[in-house]
Amino acid sequence: LISKRKLFCNPFRYNRYAAQDLSRIGEKDTSDPMLTKNNEMTEIQATVSRYTTIFDDKSSVYFAQWCSKGKLGLSQAAVERKIRKATDGKKIRYRKLYVLDAKVHDDVAKGIKEYIPRYHQQLKEMKKDGYTIVGYCRKSRTIEDDETRVRLLQKMVNRMRTRSLVDKVFVSPCFAASDQISTRDFCSKFNMASLEDITGTTQDLISFLAVTPKVSLVILDFAGLTTNTKDLKQFI
Repeated sequence: LISKRKLFCNPFRYNRYAAQDLSRIGEKDTSDPMLTKNNEMTEIQATVSRYTTIFDDKSSVYFAQWCSKGKLGLSQAAVERKIRKATDGKKIRYRKLYVLDAKVHDDVAKGIKEYIPRYHQQLKEMKKDGYTIVGYCRKSRTIEDDETRVRLLQKMVNRMRTRSLVDKVFVSPCFAASDQISTRDFCSKFNMASLEDITGTTQDLISFLAVTPKVSLVILDFAGLTTNTKDLKQFI
């Protein structure tokens, strides 16, 4: 069980359980596309290679290193060894993973491939209807130095520009997700001139929203704007 606040902060990871007939509790759900399976790295690479040519001439060792460097979740799974049933008697390394059923691989891959083009088309249609697409980037107060903060914020801004085709980007460089939106950036000492291709701060965003009737606000994730749901309702 998790709190409602945590569910609201990460709706893609946590979901509510739909109401279920008590007489069916305990029955196996055959519609679940996920299953538990022992996976060798070579098997995983073979599956991925069906949808990309990046690893065509790469070894399984290279693929494993690529997964580790990219901090993929499967790299965190414990590695176990067992004796191969074939006559060679060699030990194989495998990971016990929660994976997607092979029957839906093609549909999922197609959805991933077409997601950005469909998203961009939707944004272009909104712009034709008179909407201004506005991006908002926020960075919490943490211990990193200014150079690192600027680099991370600039990465967010660039992603907004290229992925979400935003017309304007407003930035809150040193405020927590729980801070009241209307009070952010009043007394910030951050040098906004160190960031490129931005429009202003949270206060500039508030001023812009006050005079612009048709706006679509883009954030990187739920907590990118706020985790204070009461304040969010007041802001809207």
